[in-house]
Amino acid sequence: MNALRALILGWEKAKRRKRAVALYWAFHTLIALVAAVPLAGIGITQAARTRYGDELLRDFDLMFVLEAAYRVGPLDWAVFILVPLLMLLHVGVVYLNGGALHVLRRDNEAYSPALFWGGAGLYFWRFLRVSLYSVLAWVPLFVVNGAIRKGAGKIWGEGMVGGPVFVATQVRIALLVLLAGYAVSVVDYARARLAAENSRRAFKQLIAAMVFVARRPWLAMGPWAALAILFGAVSALYLKVANFVPVTVMPAAILMIVLQQAFILMRISLRFIGWGAVIEIDAAARGEGHEPEQEVFSHVHGGDGSLRAGAEADPEAESPAAG
Repeated sequence: MNALRALILGWEKAKRRKRAVALYWAFHTLIALVAAVPLAGIGITQAARTRYGDELLRDFDLMFVLEAAYRVGPLDWAVFILVPLLMLLHVGVVYLNGGALHVLRRDNEAYSPALFWGGAGLYFWRFLRVSLYSVLAWVPLFVVNGAIRKGAGKIWGEGMVGGPVFVATQVRIALLVLLAGYAVSVVDYARARLAAENSRRAFKQLIAAMVFVARRPWLAMGPWAALAILFGAVSALYLKVANFVPVTVMPAAILMIVLQQAFILMRISLRFIGWGAVIEIDAAARGEGHEPEQEVFSHVHGGDGSLRAGAEADPEAESPAAG
């Protein structure tokens, strides 16, 4: 198994689950709207307090955010609203992720919404715990970021010339992107392992995923890197097109909404392909004969340890006096 082969298999899995992609997109959009409406109110309010407010809808500029933060100062009330909304959005996405991985793993079964929602409910708490424990996977990013900043400051001091500043910034960005990819890959592999083993040991699977991705980064992070590059290229094209659309005209505004949703659908499709690739790589690492653990209840076992069902599971059915 290699990263390219895994991507091809992931593409085939996602292609067989087009209805699941559409369902994920529909409910992801609804969840995002719950957070987007209040956040839009916050953004519009702050836009009116900057000189870049009039330009916001025509050509977004990072200086808008920087100037808003500088002029307005602490935004305790905005953070108070923003954090719960983002948490709600994340919880909703985690719920949908469970359904997505479930239908991708069971791609040999006929698709149905019940299969999707069954997986969403089955894995929700396990995947949510993985999200909480994933702070460990992000630790290297924060450590490297701090180390580079301190190291550059000690080497060149406050009066860093243009060349060293540029090089240090580029190296720092490259390392941070790779470490972010490591953290995202760890979470994906931990969730894939939980689903493969029908396990509830979220912390154990996260640690195992951290070790696996660290030992085999080219294989484990290959699909993520390829899809991230593709997503970046499409995002750049989308932003260039969006900047030329006059949103003040109703037909153009409708076209912009359609393009935006198409862009989101593309991003979700790439996530499905990535999850499919992760599932294939994880299955290959475990061996072709790997079977998921089955939860077995003691009251359906016979005395010899074999499974029994129906009348065979009833002790009275085996008694000579029964009936």
